[in-house]
Amino acid sequence: MKTSMIGYFIQCLTTKYCCFSGRARRKEIWSFYIIGIILMFGFFGFVLRDNIEPNSSFYLTQLIISAVVFLPVAGLNVRRLHDVGMSGVWALPSIFLQLISIYSDILSLNNPFETTLSAFAFIWNNKEVCCIYGLYIFIIAIVELFFGSQSKENKYGAAPLR
Repeated sequence: MKTSMIGYFIQCLTTKYCCFSGRARRKEIWSFYIIGIILMFGFFGFVLRDNIEPNSSFYLTQLIISAVVFLPVAGLNVRRLHDVGMSGVWALPSIFLQLISIYSDILSLNNPFETTLSAFAFIWNNKEVCCIYGLYIFIIAIVELFFGSQSKENKYGAAPLR
């Protein structure tokens, strides 16, 4: 049975909510990110359309969304790396960046305009660290999004069904 893009998105948020074992096809990660981006643009489009000033309820909504999708995104990244034969440890920097984003959202609840950037300051203050970290995450993203699956069973499980 073929799974649709929406099916993969819902599956990541329900049955595979906190699943870090096994493998995820390339279609699964693309589906999750494309549907997520469409929903995000819809959310922010609604905010911009109605000229809603970003306030604490806006940041609270953003925090709730970030917290809800944290585990599915982390699990999906790990499973996708397993699919190309890599350890899930390679996903740790992107998981760390997600945690920084959630921390930034928490800070934004109290003082939306001054504290948002302070959560990222420890990375951005050092240009070399920023460039190396960004390059690392970019390379991992390329591997996750574009490298094909290992066609046979690997140490992380059987090949996902096509």
